[in-house]
Amino acid sequence: MNPFLSVGALPDRPARLRRSCLAVPGSDPKMMARAAGTEADQVFLDLEDAVAPNEKKGAR
Repeated sequence: MNPFLSVGALPDRPARLRRSCLAVPGSDPKMMARAAGTEADQVFLDLEDAVAPNEKKGAR
């Protein structure tokens, strides 16, 4: 059994409203640094769609 799939393994914390989500290319350190300074509720690194095919290996 996978411990990450059991309900008991999840931390007990209140749900938080996320009003904005910012996708940032994982191949661009400058954009990653700029994203950290935004007021977005959630930021994630896009390692697929926002990365040029020849840069995917380095981004990952």
